[in-house]
Amino acid sequence: MFSSLNPYNTNNSPEQSSLCNKINYKLLTIIGLYLIITVPLAVHLNIWIDESFSLHATDNDLATAIDEAISFGARPPVYFILLFLWRQLHSSIFFARLLSILLGVIFILLIPTLSKQYLPQLNPYWLTLLAAFNPYFIWAVLEIREYPLILLWSALLLITFFNGYLANHQPRLNQIAYGFVAILSLYTYYYLAFILVSHGLILLIQRKWHKVRAFALCMFIDALLFIPYLAILKNQLSVAESRNSSLKISLSSLLSSIKYLTRMGVSLVFRKEIMSQDYANHWFSYLIIAIVLMAILTLKHHLLTKISWSILLLNLGLFGILIAVINLLGQHTVLPRHLILLFLPILLVTGLVIYLISHGIQSHSPKYITLTLVSLILFLNLTSTYIIYQPIAKEGDQKRVSTYLKQNVQASENVFVFSNCYHLALSYYDYGSGKLHPLPRELEFSRPSLEQQTLSPEETHQLLNNISQYHSIWWVKADFCDLNATCAQINEFLTQNYTLKQEKQFYKADVSLLEKT
Repeated sequence: MFSSLNPYNTNNSPEQSSLCNKINYKLLTIIGLYLIITVPLAVHLNIWIDESFSLHATDNDLATAIDEAISFGARPPVYFILLFLWRQLHSSIFFARLLSILLGVIFILLIPTLSKQYLPQLNPYWLTLLAAFNPYFIWAVLEIREYPLILLWSALLLITFFNGYLANHQPRLNQIAYGFVAILSLYTYYYLAFILVSHGLILLIQRKWHKVRAFALCMFIDALLFIPYLAILKNQLSVAESRNSSLKISLSSLLSSIKYLTRMGVSLVFRKEIMSQDYANHWFSYLIIAIVLMAILTLKHHLLTKISWSILLLNLGLFGILIAVINLLGQHTVLPRHLILLFLPILLVTGLVIYLISHGIQSHSPKYITLTLVSLILFLNLTSTYIIYQPIAKEGDQKRVSTYLKQNVQASENVFVFSNCYHLALSYYDYGSGKLHPLPRELEFSRPSLEQQTLSPEETHQLLNNISQYHSIWWVKADFCDLNATCAQINEFLTQNYTLKQEKQFYKADVSLLEKT
């Protein structure tokens, strides 16, 4: 039925070559539009606290970059090595962000290949459009973080796995390539190991026994190459476990984690900023899940091939592993940014569902149904992107805060900034003549940042005594400060002992001038 769309067919006819030229033109158009959106935002957006960690780690030498990545950021070092080398060309914030945008370009270039492999029945440019203009993807490439590199590795893992283990075209060479990408992935982002585990499960379930043996050998070699890092990983895991020493796994916690992941998974297809109420977002997520299940279970079972099932198995494997992680280590270990490894698998499921719906419904024009579905998702995504970036600021709005401080703070006045992480991001801008005091204390880059945000009662008492010496102070506070016990105590102390003289609100940050009562 799909012989003309056989993903294993490598013979190119003149018609296919002509189509290839059109495809390249379309791809260049998509990349051009992607750059039109992302480059201006990269110029104007402030950095937020995680990006300041990346900048600080790569400000000095390579050894410092590796050490801070591991000890302060609790991350593997590959991205930080790459960023350090990149910043030797230019040290500006925009240039650091440009690396992420260029990694995004390479990722987009890989999507047509990925689509032809796993969804040969679908026009590869539908999937490319959905990827390039997804708000989650745009967020990732506007971060001076490892996220676009994670996307790149995940795309290469899926491509080399297909060529090495699902297809029969030069399997040995592609298996070596898969192993090489896999070890780079492990030294970039721990959770990419979940894709490797899911790939192994796919081969076992599909009973590809000779491929299972080759895969096991590949993973054994990668495990040997990862041994030097195991002691560091064990220490980082022990810290995560200590934060959940009283965690109990129950049916309720399992259902809660499933509910959480399904909502987060739907948000990877398209964001829902166009809805203001949480309950509307929840019900919309459930509706999308119901549509997906209906498309898979009731629409034309014969349309599902072995490759289609491998897409579904990949997602089931990843969701199962993440549910286990949440219940063993806590929900804080699987935040929305950690779901970056799900982006491509869920994108493939989206493409599969679009195909099943358009070809499962009795219609003479399935391509128009596909066009309608893709256009709807693109509209929702572009609308959400506009809403997200309408303030032209990221959380904390450090650019505008620094400008305001420069214009208003007198040389004799002092500025207290909570948190010390926010202070680090603010320090990358010209914040004015006032002296900044990071709270609750100066950052120590030899240990994780999360351990440095809360003071003991004795330390808090001493800090409040120090603050009370000043007749007038500037108080800079990001919205996330309210989640911290020490910040709440400082805020209460200032409310009781100081009078508000001037206040300015920014995007998820406040600046106040206080005078002692």
